[in-house]
Amino acid sequence: MKTVNYALIVLALPLIVLALLLSACVTTGYISLQDAPRDLVTKHIVQGTTTKARVTKCFGKANSTSVNSSGQEVWVYKNHNSNSNDNFSSVKELVIVFDQNDVVSQFSVK
Repeated sequence: MKTVNYALIVLALPLIVLALLLSACVTTGYISLQDAPRDLVTKHIVQGTTTKARVTKCFGKANSTSVNSSGQEVWVYKNHNSNSNDNFSSVKELVIVFDQNDVVSQFSVK
C-alpha cells in the first residue's frame, strides 16, 4: 500500500500556485489588476528592464496614457472594485513611467 507524503504536498502546492501566477501573462495574455497581489505585479515590472511591449503583454491596454513634464510617457491602470451592497469599494492603481527608450523608469502600485 502506498503512503502519501502530505508534508511534501503542502510545501509544493504554494510553489505550484506561484508558478502558475507568474506565468499568467505568458499563457493568458493579461494579469487582472483586481486579482494580482502587489508582489506579483512587482515581479513582472522591473525598473530599467521591462519594456512597453512586455507591460502590454502582461497587463493589456492602459486605462489612460499621458506625457509628464519631463516628456516621459505615463500609463495608468485602474481597477475599481465594490461589493454588491456598495458598502465597500477599493481602487487598485498601477502607474508606470517609461523613458525615451520605452523602458520602465519608475512605477507604483496603490
